[in-house]
Amino acid sequence: MAPLSIAAWARRLAGAPSPLKTSPSLSAPLAKQSDAEIDQSLAAVGFSRAQLFGAASATARHRVHMANMMGALKIDAEQAIAHHWQALKRADETCSQCGQVDRCRRWLAWGRRNKAYQVFCPNAALFDEIGEEQKGK
Repeated sequence: MAPLSIAAWARRLAGAPSPLKTSPSLSAPLAKQSDAEIDQSLAAVGFSRAQLFGAASATARHRVHMANMMGALKIDAEQAIAHHWQALKRADETCSQCGQVDRCRRWLAWGRRNKAYQVFCPNAALFDEIGEEQKGK
């Protein structure tokens, strides 16, 4: 994870909104942007790719759900990004257009005690694959 810039630390300490959350280019589905565009936008605010999928720093509402889903499934976001970046970019776009947001939110709020997400989440197979891969390491 890249170290925070002084400006980023100052914003956090002051309680200012994260520039990630206010950046229009980082709010858009990632698959619609080149890696260079994403990295340039992240560098401008002193953040890393992994922070795109952090529940506290996610840049769009659907990415908060993705971050919470990965957390519930014990997926390390940094490792997932390092090994599955292109797949996560496509999953990000799928999630941004998903019609199951209420079911997702309810499952996450309910306590995630079962594998019901596999029924409604269009990214379930990817999350399961990443989770199994990480357990095997």
